[in-house]
Amino acid sequence: TPMDGADWVFPDIRPGAEQMMEHLLALGQTRIGLINGAARPTLSQEREDVYREKLATAGLPIDESLIRHCGHLMKNGYLEAQVLLDLLQPPTAIWAINDILAISALRAIQERGLSVPGDVALAGFDDIVFAQEVYPPLTSVHMPAREMGRRAAQFLFERIENPDHEQMQEVLPTELVVRSSTVAGKGGR
Repeated sequence: TPMDGADWVFPDIRPGAEQMMEHLLALGQTRIGLINGAARPTLSQEREDVYREKLATAGLPIDESLIRHCGHLMKNGYLEAQVLLDLLQPPTAIWAINDILAISALRAIQERGLSVPGDVALAGFDDIVFAQEVYPPLTSVHMPAREMGRRAAQFLFERIENPDHEQMQEVLPTELVVRSSTVAGKGGR
């Protein structure tokens, strides 16, 4: 979260998360699993809030068994996807709050002989470079990482040059990138 009195550049997470949930719901998905694994829970809370809000707005029940809290390592995404797939009524879509967790969930799904997106639609968040290299390419939310770094560096140099410069703050947009892990045949790059 932004800090008072400090210079900062942050991604605008909420609109990207909202676009993701709207995308999954527009596909007719009603049982959407959420793999929420972060090094610090506060980092991913907004995504879970949006998940819950969008289900409620769509008139769908919030099934706590579909929400998996875990660590941030690859193995966590793999293990939590297995837990979701073992449910009596497994999800027909899984949204992992980052691409690393989603990519490891992809392995768990495919190891069971299930197809993505045929049996389980799968989505991530961050749009890391590997998101488009896995098969099928992963639907994700693009984070403006390069632009954030560029702007942060500009702020730093400006602060060094002019220590009394007024506070510099910027929120950069995020954007849904739809690939074939949620919509069969959709472009990968």
